[in-house]
Amino acid sequence: MTSNFTPVFDFNPLIVRAGATLNIAADLNIANTDLLYGQSAGTDTITQTAGTVTARNLTVAGGGGVTNTISAGTLSLSGGILLQTGVGSTFSVQGETAIVTAASLTMEAAGATTAPELDFLFGATGVSTIDLTGAFTVGAGSSLTVDGTSYTGGAGMIDLVTFGSNSGTFADPADINLSGFTGFTATVGYDADSMFVTLVPVPEPSSTALLGLGGLALILRRRK
Repeated sequence: MTSNFTPVFDFNPLIVRAGATLNIAADLNIANTDLLYGQSAGTDTITQTAGTVTARNLTVAGGGGVTNTISAGTLSLSGGILLQTGVGSTFSVQGETAIVTAASLTMEAAGATTAPELDFLFGATGVSTIDLTGAFTVGAGSSLTVDGTSYTGGAGMIDLVTFGSNSGTFADPADINLSGFTGFTATVGYDADSMFVTLVPVPEPSSTALLGLGGLALILRRRK
């Protein structure tokens, strides 16, 4: 989709399934319409690289393994995002230039073999935050992937999801996959209104050695 689209009449929902691919690089204005990706055999791929998508609710179904990726542009939902269990559904945020806003985000509890997944692929300076006005619900067994391979920024706390309320958390380390972040120890944490990654610098080997020598000197001094 390379041209802006606003339908003359409301329709519901807009369905992408059965092995389809939808590439969004322009404005899609369907404010009274739900987006439904999946619910059928085949691997569906939805990628947004530009434009503003305005819709009501977004459901990423687990019919055949569905991935909804946003790397730029704006996704603005008056309702919520639902990631269903099944053969696998993934919502992926890549880089730091996208804007994602919604009323809520719900990840269903994992099925017998698969779980909904939330992915964050960091750019050089960070990653875009999913901003929710309401509830962030994480069902048991849902998975989180955070890739900091391309990150070259500094230490600190970086928000992944902000929310009005929270129910359920990812079971660390069973359901959390952290990678990259060279030079840092990375952990996922929560506070009253956000889920975030905390990056703590790993001490230089020389600094660690100096600390060890200092401790040894203190022990020898006490013995004397």
